[in-house]
Amino acid sequence: MLRTILIAGVSLPLKPLLALAALYAALWLAARLARRRGLDGDHLWNLGFVSAIAALVGGRVAYVLQFWPAYQQDPLAIFSVRPGHLAWMPGLLIGLLAGLLYVRRLHLPLTTVLDALAPGALLGLAILSLADFLAGDAYGTPTTLPWAVELWGARRHPVQLYQLGAQLAALFLVLRRPATWPGQPCVFGENAGLTLFLYALSRLLFDAFRGDSLILAGGFRAEQIGALAVALLALPAALAAPPR
Repeated sequence: MLRTILIAGVSLPLKPLLALAALYAALWLAARLARRRGLDGDHLWNLGFVSAIAALVGGRVAYVLQFWPAYQQDPLAIFSVRPGHLAWMPGLLIGLLAGLLYVRRLHLPLTTVLDALAPGALLGLAILSLADFLAGDAYGTPTTLPWAVELWGARRHPVQLYQLGAQLAALFLVLRRPATWPGQPCVFGENAGLTLFLYALSRLLFDAFRGDSLILAGGFRAEQIGALAVALLALPAALAAPPR
């Protein structure tokens, strides 16, 4: 488990650094793919940074409002930001809304934007899976398999590496998708629907080996139920033909 890294004599948290690297790599790839489709790659960089900043600010505000009585006693603590002191779901929704407003304001073609962002998102998720593995987060269930890793007093599935491999495989499939594809044209474009389907499918398969999942009645994992629903919804878009 590696939670910090020493750089120039300074100990820095590794996972936040890799999260920044994931954002940079995702936007770099998205910008390259956008330029191939005739869209200014700088728009993708700006879109990513606008969405990220909105998500962080929105997530922090939502967290403060959620625990407002505690912050009333120490208002300066509002400006002390830690990854664990963010309301991630509201923040992600706010970031998504900010991104959509940016696309709408500049009249960017939504299909092209989504198609460029989709492979970049897979690359970023792969880096985040590596970050989880190094930090010991999103850990797997105990196992006796020879490739198990020692973590939290038990030998466990390296489920983060399973996800890493699945995301890189999905990235390869999306980037190598044939120019001609069976099915009907889809407003989501040729990459976004397939990306969403493949990612949901990987979560459906490999979350069975997660050791920190929310288990519902009957032994079902909440993440797998959500992944199954998303995979079924994304399947028609994944099979759609590229726009012509």
